[in-house]
Amino acid sequence: MSARTHSPASLTHRRPFWACGWIPPVLARLVAQRHRLAAAIALCSALLGGAACGPGVIAEGSASSRGTKEVCGDQRDNDGDSAIDCADPECASAPGCAKIVGGLGTPLQPPWQSCGEVGGDRGHTPVDMIWAVDGSASMGDEIAKVVHNINNFAGYMLGLRADLHLVMLGDKQSGGQEKLCVPPPLGGVNCQDGERYRHIQRYVGNDALRQIVGLYPEYSTFLRSNAKKVLVVVSDSNAEGVTPDWFDQQLRALEGGAMFNNYLVHSIVGYGERSSLGHPRGCPSAAAEGTTYLALSDKTGGTKFSICASFWDQAGEGLPSGIFGELGRSVAGLVDIPCRYPLPKLEGKRAVDTAQIQVNAEGDRGWVVVPRHADGASCSANAPGWYLDGDAVRICPSVCKALAVAQIKLLFGCTAVVE
Repeated sequence: MSARTHSPASLTHRRPFWACGWIPPVLARLVAQRHRLAAAIALCSALLGGAACGPGVIAEGSASSRGTKEVCGDQRDNDGDSAIDCADPECASAPGCAKIVGGLGTPLQPPWQSCGEVGGDRGHTPVDMIWAVDGSASMGDEIAKVVHNINNFAGYMLGLRADLHLVMLGDKQSGGQEKLCVPPPLGGVNCQDGERYRHIQRYVGNDALRQIVGLYPEYSTFLRSNAKKVLVVVSDSNAEGVTPDWFDQQLRALEGGAMFNNYLVHSIVGYGERSSLGHPRGCPSAAAEGTTYLALSDKTGGTKFSICASFWDQAGEGLPSGIFGELGRSVAGLVDIPCRYPLPKLEGKRAVDTAQIQVNAEGDRGWVVVPRHADGASCSANAPGWYLDGDAVRICPSVCKALAVAQIKLLFGCTAVVE
């Protein structure tokens, strides 16, 4: 029996099965699985900050009907049209390729005709912040960093639709040559107050916790009883003469417990790796380790930052990083966003086509498509998504709690109701 051979000519004229638009069931299932995985990877990267969660997203649209798809993000020309990744028109609406306008972008459109939408955003939960900034002479650099970053921080919070009020306790003339003077747009002209900003002029040293309690009558009217409460202490020393329990009791006693029944304390103080190695000040440039403030952060679930950190700034517009970036993400996580969206009742002989539902999420990296899961059991920290829960769309907690998510938009197709 002679071996079977093919000439180059026969290979040229033989059409592969995918050229006819047909894909074997096993291969089709593999492609579908890869699509779902790629979508989850893209959302992981966009929402959870992963630098490299996976190779890319398979483009939707006409290419899929031809059997050859461009994988958006793998740096290859998969469909042979000389356009790679986001440069390929097939990737125009893929996560990570959407055109960003004004730092926000627009929701990605589904491959089918949308006949309606519902959604929710972080726009109705008030947040009251109280900053106490140490004004000692050794705090000049840190005061300058607060002044330099506070407007970007507030802008980021407002961009995520947080209803922010910010109180600043500190001496406008302290810190050597540096002034604790917050300029517009958060503050007013010549260090005055703004619509969302109140400055209480008082020197703050190692008594920041006493000042927060003692000065309360001067800023109480600016706070709201229904607002989330966030306290930030910036100091290179430690609180003297008070304990975390004393402060907690004093704060909760204000207004009969109605104002501070739940709060967070974030600390930017002497803290760091050298502390665990026995460094007496927590970090080299601190006057003392901020043990009392750190204990309060632990007690309330706040975040601890080292005042010796060199990177406080935010990089780029609306894309925070460093201390202020992490602080912004933490505060944004307090602002509520709906996680359950009932399917709307449509007029006429129409109903929502449950096979045509797309969930878009907007964060500080623009809009991304949230992948669909079969049920709630498929949700996990590493598999953000949504699933159909009866007559409602339910967003997985890993998406709802993603700190950068500003709003959710749900698009759906329609089907005719047969009576």
